[in-house]
Amino acid sequence: MKDVKRNLKHIYFSILEKCPSPSVIRAYQLFSKIIITWESPNDILQYELQYKEATQATSNWILVPIMNGAFNATVSSVKLSASYVARLRCLPKGESCSICVWSEEISIPHKLTEKPTILENTVKEISQGKMSIFLKWKTTQNKNTMGYHISIERIPSYCTRQTSLNISENWLYLNLSMAYYRIRISAYNEAGESPAVTCLIPGFTTADLPGQINVSNHQNHTVISWNLKYTPNYIVIDWGTGIKDMDLEIISGRTKSKTLGHLQPYQLYKVMLHAFHGRCEDFMKHEWTFGMTYFYAVEGDEGEFERILAGLCFGIILTMLFVVMVYSIVFKRLSLHLVYSSWLHLNHVMETTKFTWKKAIHL
Repeated sequence: MKDVKRNLKHIYFSILEKCPSPSVIRAYQLFSKIIITWESPNDILQYELQYKEATQATSNWILVPIMNGAFNATVSSVKLSASYVARLRCLPKGESCSICVWSEEISIPHKLTEKPTILENTVKEISQGKMSIFLKWKTTQNKNTMGYHISIERIPSYCTRQTSLNISENWLYLNLSMAYYRIRISAYNEAGESPAVTCLIPGFTTADLPGQINVSNHQNHTVISWNLKYTPNYIVIDWGTGIKDMDLEIISGRTKSKTLGHLQPYQLYKVMLHAFHGRCEDFMKHEWTFGMTYFYAVEGDEGEFERILAGLCFGIILTMLFVVMVYSIVFKRLSLHLVYSSWLHLNHVMETTKFTWKKAIHL
């Protein structure tokens, strides 16, 4: 009797034939919709699709109706901030096959739409010519984040415009020269990359550096000179009025001075000198700062400046005399002595002001 049952069971399962599974399944999230496509084996025209939220372990599968002969499906009104999984199987026709099994679960990550938020931004001097940068951030969509793209750009840039990193941690620690930097951070997953948050690293206003920089202002240009204890292969000079207005030039390490022209008059400039060993080496590893200073740019000859100052002071004197005369007429106390005293006083102010400006020019 047992042998008969065993034989009947073997005959029953041999009749049931497994249907071929769908192939080349593609799934992605587009705004508030999930779109799934697949390729069908021969003679399979009807399919069954189910999906659910990936982060909800206890959530139930939701059935999606699919028309006969369709090889794609669209699920509407899904959450933009949620990821999903889906599975697909055929419906047996009962002719060539009788059993359809579910496909492997298909991961459908949602697109990262929010940029990371910076939690900590710390910059400090760690050694002569180097500074440490520590950044920490968070994302509201961290459950669906695989990692982070980091872009580090020196300002101004030379040779390599930027250096890129891929990391899994939500923090970054760098040791760089004291130049300006722009760092961009974005999160990514299988669906793509989020918008980037940008951090501008302004560098130091003062630092203990080994190089001595001297500044000499001339009629239409400024000469920068320096002294070093050793001679690097190359020197890169940064100068400008701020992080958004910087110029750069690479010169030989044996050079001891640089002439800067086309500067904006009476603007505060910052100049930094950096040393490195090769013309296009990685700035993150081989560049360090040996000098930094500030100076005011002055252009135009001294006689022109004196004429402008004299005209300004003369206008002030005439204005003050007019005020005194009006005041005296109103109160019927016109006094030549008062007018003359005012003239002498304002003339003294003009001479004092001119002397002060001339002294500032020659500094």
